[in-house]
Amino acid sequence: MMYRTKLTPGADVYLAAIPEQADPAAIASDARRREIEETKASALRLARTADWLLLELALRRSLGLNPEKLAFFRSAEGRWSAEGVSFSLSHTESFAAVAVSREPVGIDAENIARFAVRYARDAALTEHMLRRICAESENPERDAASLLRLWTAKESLFKFIGCGSFRPSRLCPGEETRQFVLLLDEPLFLSVSADHPENIRFFLACDGAVSPIESGSVLEGDGDLSRWLKCSNKQGTAAK
Repeated sequence: MMYRTKLTPGADVYLAAIPEQADPAAIASDARRREIEETKASALRLARTADWLLLELALRRSLGLNPEKLAFFRSAEGRWSAEGVSFSLSHTESFAAVAVSREPVGIDAENIARFAVRYARDAALTEHMLRRICAESENPERDAASLLRLWTAKESLFKFIGCGSFRPSRLCPGEETRQFVLLLDEPLFLSVSADHPENIRFFLACDGAVSPIESGSVLEGDGDLSRWLKCSNKQGTAAK
C-alpha cells in the first residue's frame, strides 16, 4: 500500500525507538540484508535493521516508492544509495533516524544524555575532539555544547555531500544545515543538511503507526543547548 504524503522541496525526517528485536529478513534489499546479517555486534545489527526498516517506511510514505522495486547500491566508502531518491541514516543507542528527499540530504543524531556524560566533565577529551574536527578558521567555545553542535553539523554535511572520505576539519557547515533538539522519550540532538533546510518535517513511527511530531517537541538547536546538556548530565550521574 502506497500512502504518500506530498513532499515539497526539503526533507522528511522519521524517528523510531529501536525495538528489542528486529528481523533483517524483513528487509527488501537482498544486498543490505546480507550486510546486516553479517554484522557481528548484536546491538549494531539491531540498530542497522531498525534504521533500514524505518527507511523503507519513509520511502513508501513520503515518496510513494516501493523499496522492493528499488536497486540499492553500496559505494566503496560504504554509502548506500538508490537512483532517483536521496536518503540518510543515523541512530543513537535507542532511536533510529532517517531523512528522505528528492534532493541530497544528510542527517546525524546524538543522544544528549550520553554525549553529556562522555564530554561535559572531560576537558581533555573535548579538546582532542575539537582539534580533530575544527578548521583553522573555526574557534568554537571549549564546551560540550559547542562540540555537539559542530560534530553533528559536520557529520550531516558529509552525508549531504555524498562522496569522499570524512575529513571534518575540511567541512564548513553553512545555511544548508539546521539543528534541532527533539524532546522524545530522551532528548535527541539532530543536524539535518538539505538543499531546502527551511522545509523539514518530523514524524514518529510507533507500533506501525506514523504521526507528525508536535511542534512543541521540536526546538531549534541554536537555543540554550547548554541547559539540556546540564539536565542530561545530572540524569546520567544519578543513574550511576
